[in-house]
Amino acid sequence: MQGLIEMWHELTVTFQLRSPLHIGYLPSRSSIFSPTRYYVPGRTLWGALTRSITESIHGQPGGDDYRSTGKKLREDFRFSYFYVHDGRTYYLPEYRDDGLMYGGLDRYEFEGRFIASTVSTALRGGVALKGSLHETEYINSMFHDSEKVERTRIMGCIWIKNRPFDLEIQKDGMFIGDINILDELTLGGESKYGFGKVVLESIRIGRTPFRVHVSEDIQISDEFLRGHMRYTHDLKFTGDLELLSGRAYFDPESQRSSEKPGGVIIKPEYYLTPGTRIEDHKEATLLWDGTLVR
Repeated sequence: MQGLIEMWHELTVTFQLRSPLHIGYLPSRSSIFSPTRYYVPGRTLWGALTRSITESIHGQPGGDDYRSTGKKLREDFRFSYFYVHDGRTYYLPEYRDDGLMYGGLDRYEFEGRFIASTVSTALRGGVALKGSLHETEYINSMFHDSEKVERTRIMGCIWIKNRPFDLEIQKDGMFIGDINILDELTLGGESKYGFGKVVLESIRIGRTPFRVHVSEDIQISDEFLRGHMRYTHDLKFTGDLELLSGRAYFDPESQRSSEKPGGVIIKPEYYLTPGTRIEDHKEATLLWDGTLVR
């Protein structure tokens, strides 16, 4: 990448999965099946890093501490989406003429290699409770490569300006004092069952896998979307639409907050999904959570 100005530090970051990873969609009470996304949204990285930084700075943090840290990250950090990586191939979704592909694999080949599911049910007195059967899909922490079994990785980019929190960027991590805030994170759902544990494998300066131009903002100009983009009626595209919402402590758009987990509902809006191809697509601006705007 050329033209990187001093105010932004561009890092390509790779994590290894140490347990299954479940990144959920909007909940549906009518289904016993919980599908996973095949990538990690930037908002998920923001939430995990907000927690890591807050707990490294404050011994017993409260809600205001988390909100303050999260606000600073939204100002001084930009997170791409993180996608599955096997050490050689980067499995970006792309809606091509022959359908949705992931790094050269069609959806079924990708799922066969990286995606699995588990079935659970609630028990009482050794008997399964009626209506409690549930299946959870996840990105597997291991995959078969020829005759070997290897760790699954996820890879993406983080841009930082002003180095907040006295942050030190090194080859083996990002440090606040002696604490490596990227060393181990918990991402996604089902964490109470041990899901979502990732550990840092590597940090590279620059060498982003995306087509990026950095000035005052981060601009991505790939043929295919590398994050969700808010839908507008003037767009002609090949891909898919998704209604995005969710629950959180805090909604940066409305500034509403809650002391309870999931106490704030994010306003649902339609977005084009990652991998969508837009006619006459030009540069799009990357926002703090990895979503894109034209």
